[in-house]
Amino acid sequence: MHMIDGSNAEWRSGEFDVLESRDELAADCSSEYSSKMQQGKQLVISGFMVCVIGLGFYCFFSFSAELAHQEPRYITESLLIVFFGFLCWLFGAFRYIQAACSEIGESEEDIF
Repeated sequence: MHMIDGSNAEWRSGEFDVLESRDELAADCSSEYSSKMQQGKQLVISGFMVCVIGLGFYCFFSFSAELAHQEPRYITESLLIVFFGFLCWLFGAFRYIQAACSEIGESEEDIF
């Protein structure tokens, strides 16, 4: 084995094998997990906003129907908006927790 220019390349039987340092691999994993965590945060915030909008529609349609003494309309649709917002929030929360647990599991530091 011959070292060339002090770099992380080794000479083996006429081929160059590039060896990545441990810090570079850890940085790649960390950036991958942090991007997944960021996506999870964005999904949680988006899901919350969709839920609030759905609840606003629900309140508007139920109160307007009550004032006009009519059968409430669009109640099912507004509850579906709340449901889809909740699913988005739930998916984002699981994605965030999964990325955080994977990052902790791959780090070599003790968490306690």
